[in-house]
Amino acid sequence: ITSGLKKTVVSFAPGIYKINDHIDMKSNLVMQGNNTVFASSDTNDYIMTAGPTVKNIKISGFTTRYTRVNSVRQPNISAIFIRECDSLEITQNRILGAPGMGMQIIACKTVRITENWVERTLADGIHITNGLNTDTGRNIWSQDFVITDNTVINTGDDHIAVVSYQRPVPNA
Repeated sequence: ITSGLKKTVVSFAPGIYKINDHIDMKSNLVMQGNNTVFASSDTNDYIMTAGPTVKNIKISGFTTRYTRVNSVRQPNISAIFIRECDSLEITQNRILGAPGMGMQIIACKTVRITENWVERTLADGIHITNGLNTDTGRNIWSQDFVITDNTVINTGDDHIAVVSYQRPVPNA
C-alpha cells in the first residue's frame, strides 16, 4: 500500500480482516476487495484514510464495519476519510455502521462515488466539503464530483451532504 510505485494494485482475498489501526493509503493505489471485510473495534479512528495531497486512488469491493456498537456520536470520525485528493473513485463498497460519517471527503477534485451502500452511521452517510491546507493556510475547493447510484439509509444526520463552511463563497 505504501510502495510509492507508479501504480500499485492491492487485491484482498475474501475474509474478515481485523483493523487495529487505520489503513493509510498513498497515491496511485488501487485497492480491490472481493467479499472483503475490514472490521475495527476502535471507534475513535478511521478505517481507511488518505491525504493530504494524494492522487489516483480507487477503492472498490470492501465492507467496513466497527465491531463495537457505540451510541456516542464521533462526528469527525469516518469509516473512509480522504483529504486533498486529485482523482478518487469509491465504488461498490458497503459501510455498515460508523461512529461518525460513512465517507468524509474534504478538498478533493475529480471524484466518483458510485454504487456504494452506507448504513447506520451516527452522522452523515456521505459528506463532501472544502478544506483548509494547514501548511499554506489557503482554502482548497472541492470540485468535479459525481455521486450516483448509492444507497444511504439510517444515518444520524444527512444521507448525502455537500457543504461549504467557508464564507463568502468565491466567484466561479
